[in-house]
Amino acid sequence: MSPGIPRLTVLISLYYVALDQAFPRSKFILTVRNDAEQWYNSITKFHGKKWAGGNIPTKEDLMNAVNGVKGRPWIVNQALFDTPEDEPYRKADLISFYNRHIEDVTRYFKYRPTDLLVINLSERGAYQKFVDFLDVESPYNSFPWENKT
Repeated sequence: MSPGIPRLTVLISLYYVALDQAFPRSKFILTVRNDAEQWYNSITKFHGKKWAGGNIPTKEDLMNAVNGVKGRPWIVNQALFDTPEDEPYRKADLISFYNRHIEDVTRYFKYRPTDLLVINLSERGAYQKFVDFLDVESPYNSFPWENKT
């Protein structure tokens, strides 16, 4: 891991704090899955389709992948998940990251519940919760689903 990665990890994982400070009185939406296992399966399948021919990506796959620039997926993977280089999608580490992120965000907004919507997009009524949270009207009754993993 490069010397700049730990600092980058803090910056990426706390982006909502910086946005909250830059844009006071903003609303935030935290999307969640049914459980961490479902999230892990989704991210590995999505990244596998995108960068590794349907397999869970390796370090080499991520270093050769392009997301803006070549190798960025590897840098982001290491910054966020801090997994071993030979196992960038180590399940225990990613599930720990997912759970910790949800805990951190909900703790940050603990005393401002009207500023945060925690939503599972697959739940019945999720779209209406979203519309109500933003206090807007919509002619639709559900979210579109573009990328099924």
